[in-house]
Amino acid sequence: MNFMNSIPVVNALLTANQRTGRHPQLTWYGHDGRIELSGDVLTNWINKTTNLLVEEIAIDPGETVRIDLPPHWRTLVWQCATLLAGGALDFTPPAHQPPHLARVIATNRPDEISAVSPQSEIYAVSLAPLARTFGAPLPPHVIDAGPAVMGNSDALGYVPPITPNSPALYTSSTTITHEGLHDWVNGTLSAPHTPPARRYLAVSPDTTTLDVLRSALHTWLNGGSIVLTDPVTTAELHTDPERKERILASENVTA
Repeated sequence: MNFMNSIPVVNALLTANQRTGRHPQLTWYGHDGRIELSGDVLTNWINKTTNLLVEEIAIDPGETVRIDLPPHWRTLVWQCATLLAGGALDFTPPAHQPPHLARVIATNRPDEISAVSPQSEIYAVSLAPLARTFGAPLPPHVIDAGPAVMGNSDALGYVPPITPNSPALYTSSTTITHEGLHDWVNGTLSAPHTPPARRYLAVSPDTTTLDVLRSALHTWLNGGSIVLTDPVTTAELHTDPERKERILASENVTA
């Protein structure tokens, strides 16, 4: 059954996560260790963040969210939640889309975000693997994403209907609608994407967060799981092929 053609891509992802259940859907390698997120756990994080966006922030379908974070499992959670809420992810360079035009900004460097409009809400996201707070003083206009997300239900609440032709992704070269996400994920809007893998290493030194999102959705929706590394670990593996091969072997990576 090709359920991706009949319902939004991220709804299909939640269905895939439910099928995965307690089995790993994402394995994270950071400079401070390795963690696994099962399909159930990943769904809980996406649901909590979606509830925050819809019920507390009250974003409208099509409103822009800028995820100012490096490749990370939390980045994927915020990206998937934004799409599920009907928002538009902004991947354009700041010069093309100034931060003050975003309805929501999620960042790990809140001190560097300025000149936002009164309508923008800024959330400070810790990159520590299981941190519940940002762990540092925040500017007065910034909200700690940890307790804000954790305070929401694991169960997905009301989500407004998504207009198929509303924007889902802004990139430096194009705009992808929610209706077009399926084709974008599977590569039919451009060059063919990587064939589905049961276990996929999602990053390399030149991988962007847009690349990671596409690879992760493509792998998950085709029944696979991903291994994701933080930028420091990614750079280390690039110069240490033996260590990289050990990780690939231990994680049963197939692509």
